[in-house]
Amino acid sequence: ETGNASHGRYKNGVVLGVPGALATDTDTAGRFDGGNDLVEVADPASGVLDFGTDDFTTEAWIKTTANDERGLFAKKNATTSWAVTVTDDPNHAGQLRANFKDGVVSRQLYSIRRVDDGAWHHVVVRWKRETGISFFIDARPAGSGGGTMPGDVSNTAPLQIGKSPDNPYLKG
Repeated sequence: ETGNASHGRYKNGVVLGVPGALATDTDTAGRFDGGNDLVEVADPASGVLDFGTDDFTTEAWIKTTANDERGLFAKKNATTSWAVTVTDDPNHAGQLRANFKDGVVSRQLYSIRRVDDGAWHHVVVRWKRETGISFFIDARPAGSGGGTMPGDVSNTAPLQIGKSPDNPYLKG
């Protein structure tokens, strides 16, 4: 649910009511089975999920032991996209990977910390057009770089949470 009426839909059996990351918080979490669960937010006519050439930040609380290329969230069509996954790439297993593609420029960057230890992690990925991508895990810097990203990443694809179009579903 969002404050701008761009509500998502739970699909394929996301388990709701799972204890959340903060013991003192009554908010609960959803469990994704790694098979086909996801949340999908249709591309709103307002354009609120189309970041154009602006800087933007994505964040989530995650808890997983999977490090076999699992999508966290993405908004991707054939030519423009941004996505965050928990990767299994060589020398980066269990780390976050951010991908950016504006139709001309492609950027990929990995966090320097793993998130696949079965503990809750607050993950933030900042997409700053003049300097690149920055990761923060549990309020600590966890890598940055990648170079400028000047192009428009707006597209009509839905925002997917718990999935990236090119990667398996999140298990966590």
